[in-house]
Amino acid sequence: MSELPKGWTETTVDEIAATSLGKMLDAKQATGKHTTPYLRNINVRWGSFDLTDIASMDIRPDELERVLARPGEVVACEGGEPGRAAVWRGPEPIALQKALHRIRPSEGVGAHYLALLLRHYSTSGALAARFTGTTIKHLPQEKLRLVEVPLAPRAEQERIVAAIEEAFSKLTAGEAGLRAVRQRCKRMRDAVLAAAVSGRLVPQDPTDTPATKMLADLGVEPPADGPRSSRRAGAAASSEMSPQNRTMGSRSRHARTRAMATSRCYVWETSKAVRLTHAL
Repeated sequence: MSELPKGWTETTVDEIAATSLGKMLDAKQATGKHTTPYLRNINVRWGSFDLTDIASMDIRPDELERVLARPGEVVACEGGEPGRAAVWRGPEPIALQKALHRIRPSEGVGAHYLALLLRHYSTSGALAARFTGTTIKHLPQEKLRLVEVPLAPRAEQERIVAAIEEAFSKLTAGEAGLRAVRQRCKRMRDAVLAAAVSGRLVPQDPTDTPATKMLADLGVEPPADGPRSSRRAGAAASSEMSPQNRTMGSRSRHARTRAMATSRCYVWETSKAVRLTHAL
């Protein structure tokens, strides 16, 4: 640990807090007489709890106190994402499953300060040295108790927590703003492309060479039988005719040539639109 500011001290979780694990599930001992809601690993998020799905199990009155987390105490994950922690805010105590640690800070130690310290150790990778297991990682209670704590004076702990929460709040608002901007940019790109391939992106210049002449220069007769959708419908109807009623040979080759030329014109227009979009 690096040199600490004046007034700080180095300690461990074991020296400044009481820790315990929750209750192990045992379906064989379930009687339905003492059904109690409890938190699972999945309910604990960083800095908060997801209470949309709370399970229940039998917990006898004589063992309830040992597995309860009271308001103002830290609840941390033993497995899954070891160390993920939040402070239980109540208003009532809640039971914990064995996959969760309860950390009860001593007087003068802030629960939010400890929870944020665990988050720092997790994101920085420092907490990984305490993990066990290869495929599924765990943070056993004896390892949790050895975690180092750079302990600041209580008043400074509170200032640190307040500053972090203010910064996190601004970052959350910034992330929401960025998501909205990305959505608007996507809609703008889509609109630019749609305008580009429908002749609405740039002013029309009457001196431009008409597209019909471009087709003629390629040896393709300009379409004279209405919109492209009508031609598609006619082609589909023609394909359903019997082979005896189809005209083969030169007409077929001419149709393929016209289709290839039309496709080249469409690709050219689309490429131009894409370049304009990137330029924006």
